[in-house]
Amino acid sequence: MKTYAASVGLLAFGTSFLGAVENAALNSQQTTKPWSVSASLRGFYDSNINSAPSGSAQESSGFQISPSINYGFVGERTSVNFGYFLAANWYDNPVSTWSGPWELTQTIQAALSHTFNPRINVLVQDSFVIGQEPDVLQVANTPLATSQTINGDNIRNYASADLNLQVTSLLGFQFGYGNSLYNYDDSGPGSNSALLDRMENAFHLDSRWTLQPQTIGIVGYRYNNVNYTGDEVIGFSVPTGFIKSDNRNSNGNTIYGGVEHTFTPDIAGKLTMGAQFNSFYNDSAASTKTTPYVQGSLTYMYRATSSIQAGVSLMQSPIDTVATTSTGSYVLNAESLVIYGSWVHEILPKLYSNVNGAFQQSKYNGGSVNGDSSFYYRVGASLAYEFTKYLSANVGYNWDQSDAPDQLNQSYNRNRVYIGLTAAY
Repeated sequence: MKTYAASVGLLAFGTSFLGAVENAALNSQQTTKPWSVSASLRGFYDSNINSAPSGSAQESSGFQISPSINYGFVGERTSVNFGYFLAANWYDNPVSTWSGPWELTQTIQAALSHTFNPRINVLVQDSFVIGQEPDVLQVANTPLATSQTINGDNIRNYASADLNLQVTSLLGFQFGYGNSLYNYDDSGPGSNSALLDRMENAFHLDSRWTLQPQTIGIVGYRYNNVNYTGDEVIGFSVPTGFIKSDNRNSNGNTIYGGVEHTFTPDIAGKLTMGAQFNSFYNDSAASTKTTPYVQGSLTYMYRATSSIQAGVSLMQSPIDTVATTSTGSYVLNAESLVIYGSWVHEILPKLYSNVNGAFQQSKYNGGSVNGDSSFYYRVGASLAYEFTKYLSANVGYNWDQSDAPDQLNQSYNRNRVYIGLTAAY
């Protein structure tokens, strides 16, 4: 694991490189019945499975087996959806520190929405992951992982609840709560567990103003708490002694305003901007960090099976390095800028393409790299062909690159290709 970036949406941009959205037509199975099942078999080649710097990279071929099942229904007032996904990857040249050639990642997602009356509705969601695939171990509205496989039974759970209340034809409110839990399997000083095990709690209150039928103004406030739970040593300096996981605990307050606008029936966008204030209450020497806050997205659905999405995010986020100085300063978090986009297009009947990309800049707060930045780039492209309603083939390529300060030794380059079949019913 290298650096982190903020993301947008429950199903965050940057899904597993073997699980990109290539078979949009097959996903319509659930529109004709409450349940659907699917299974994929894919072969792949990875030029750098350990995301190591040049000269230390380890390449491997392998295959993935990934069954899934979904169940959902839409009622008059209540809608429910439940999904289970397994990704079983086999590597012919696994890293020597791994427990074996197999890496398994399981994902369970559930959602419940209920409309009490025309003015009040609620949405409750949960997403639980256990495994090694970093692209799905991360979660919405928190940092998005780089592509390094993480050995062990690592756990991530994200739960959220949003209550929408329309007070008048002009004014509405949204009350929301989100809880994120991260628990990595390794242990010891400087481990992923020491650096990244944490529980995050976030509350937000948005006032929503109907300025026009197509335009909603937003004024809101968000409080978040990051509580590191690793209880391990993450660094040492002569002035301060041992630095522990919870030294980086923080409280954050964010104020913002923005707008949601539907330009046409096919084009909609949202932009919120404000300021974020983070205080680190277990470090008496740390000052409150104040940075801009931005969340923006734009969606263009120009066909039923074709769309363009783009977004930008700027916020403070956790980071997986400490980089202490001789004076005792260490990295507390980072200011992360993310720009992302995706394009799904029906080239010909039954032939679909998916092109996506992301750029992130993480500017470090504290430590010997204070004010320096890491950069991460990702580009992916895939094609899928639907032979029948139940069977499709797909092929794809992903390129990743990380450029970090030299002293962190976290720069790397990675190329991945895959080809496979997906069946669904």
